[in-house]
Amino acid sequence: NSRLDPFLWMHALQDGDAGQHVKEGGEQDVISSTGERFSYRYVISSDNKAHRQPVFEYENHSQQGKFRLHSLAWVGFGNSQGSRPASGSRRKPAEFDTVSFTGFGIWSKDGVEVLLQASAQISTSRARPFVGIQIDNGAVSNVNTKPPNIKDAMP
Repeated sequence: NSRLDPFLWMHALQDGDAGQHVKEGGEQDVISSTGERFSYRYVISSDNKAHRQPVFEYENHSQQGKFRLHSLAWVGFGNSQGSRPASGSRRKPAEFDTVSFTGFGIWSKDGVEVLLQASAQISTSRARPFVGIQIDNGAVSNVNTKPPNIKDAMP
C-alpha cells in the first residue's frame, strides 16, 4: 500500500510577513508527471478577514472528476528555493511566488458528490514552477508537474 511520487517537491516555507496578499491564477489542460490531464484555478488570500471568498476549482480530465473548495483550513505564502532576496533585504508580499493551502470541498464524479479534503501547492517561480494537487490525501486524485529540468529533482 505504498505510493511513489517522484516529483512531489516542497520548496516553499510559510512566511509570516504575507500581510494581506492575494495570489490567483490557474491553467487549462496541464499534463501531470504521470500523464493525467488536469485544469485548475484559484484565488487565495492570506487574510481571512479580507472578505474575499477563497476559490479553488480542480478538474482531473483523465478521471472525469471535479473538486470545488468551500472552506479553507490553512494557507501559507512563501518563495521557492533560490527566489529569496539577498540577506538583509525584505521582499514585498506581492512578490511571493508560492502558495500552499488545504481545505474542504466537494469532489464530484459520475453523479456522486462527496465532501473531501484537498491540499495544493502552486509555485509560479520562473526557475521552479510546480503544481501539486491532492484530493483526500492523494487517495482520490493526485497530480503534480515535472520540473522543467529533471536533474533539478535529483539528490
